Amino acid sequence: MSGIDGLRDKMDEVTLEMTRLLKARTDIALRIGRLKEDAGIPVSDESREGNLRQKIVSLCGEIGLEESIATRHLNFLLNESVSTQSVDRQTHPDTSVHISQGKGARATGTKNNTHGGRRAGLCPSKDSRNRS
Repeated sequence: MSGIDGLRDKMDEVTLEMTRLLKARTDIALRIGRLKEDAGIPVSDESREGNLRQKIVSLCGEIGLEESIATRHLNFLLNESVSTQSVDRQTHPDTSVHISQGKGARATGTKNNTHGGRRAGLCPSKDSRNRS
């Protein structure tokens, strides 16, 4: 099974690199979101998304990747970008409830997915009470 183990190690390396790239992309999306907000530009840009979609379809043909796989991946990336850029605009306010413990405690609404007004990273927080 050493062949399988070696391939799994390579798959892990690729997955970790994809996560690093996702972090870099998310950071860029945050910067773009701030610029759009300052300029009063809408978060979504269908023309931009369409151009990127065409690039992805073209790349799929070049590298032999099934378009449906790449399209699902692109849709995830686009949704995350819009979500990341929309956080401070409160287009979809966080309505989660944080339950405090202790005598006389009551439920209070909290923003459990933000850090300093911006969306936190995609990986779980060290403070597990902030994540469900």
